Formats: sequence, C-alpha cells, structure tokens
Amino acid sequence: LQYSNQRLDEINTNQKDTNTKLEESNKLQSETNSKLEESNKLQSETNNTLKNNDSSEATNEAGSFFSGFETDTFGLTSIITAPLNLITSITSSTCVPMGLPIPFIEGQTLNLPCLRGIYENHFGVFYDIYKTITFGIVAYWVCIRVFNLVKDFKNPEHDEIEVLEL
Repeated sequence: LQYSNQRLDEINTNQKDTNTKLEESNKLQSETNSKLEESNKLQSETNNTLKNNDSSEATNEAGSFFSGFETDTFGLTSIITAPLNLITSITSSTCVPMGLPIPFIEGQTLNLPCLRGIYENHFGVFYDIYKTITFGIVAYWVCIRVFNLVKDFKNPEHDEIEVLEL
C-alpha cells in the first residue's frame, strides 16, 4: 500500500507539472493569437492603403515640392539663350524713339530717332548686305565656339573643365 501511495504522489506531481506546462502553453498560444490578430489588422490596413486610388494628397505634396524648387545656373542659361534672343529680336523687333530729359530745362525732352529707319531709307540694299555679313560672321563664330566647347567636353585629357561640388 505504501508503494501505491508513493506512486500516486508521483503521478499527482507529474500531473501538476503537466498542468502547469499546459497553462504556460495556453498563455503563449493566446499571446500568439493576439499578435496574429494585430498582424491581420495591419495587413488589412496595408491592403486598403495600396488599393486606394485617391492621389490628391500626393499631387499636393509634389506640387509644393516643385513650387519651392529653384536652381542657380550662374548665368549659364542666359549665355545659351542669348543667341536665340538675338535672332528673335532681329526678326521681330520694332524701333521706338527714345526720349531723354534735358537737364536744367524743365519739361523738355530730347527725342532720339531710330537709326534703323534712317539707315534703311538712305542706304537701302547696302544696309541689308551689311546686316547679312555682320550677322553671318557673328552666327558663324557662335557655331564654331559651341562646336569647340562640345569637342572639349568630349575630350577626357582637356583639363580646363573642372568638376563642381553639388
């Protein structure tokens, strides 16, 4: 009988250990389940965000980014556009006489006439030839200079072009 009581005590102790381990396992399983539920909620929110077609907020953000964007080209843009502006001004400009106020005489102005009209009236074809030749020389010089710059950019041993830090 004593042996069987001892054996029952051992079985009870083992059963208590087993119950404690089962309780710990159940607790861990419930924690895992709650974390899985949180993960499912996050996954659902992510899916909703990815499937959302509303891009108005992104458009507003991009618009505000580009509206404040400025770059300083240190005059490079004006150098490149100057020949184009010259061609435009030659082909479509109109001359307006310039008025200069005369000092020490109140209310009087000196009107300087446009010389283009005078040249065209008095020299005619000769003035047209002069404009063509001078414009041709300037245009040829600009084209040659641009060609030389491009050639120098492509030459790796030409060390006049420095790398700028951005």
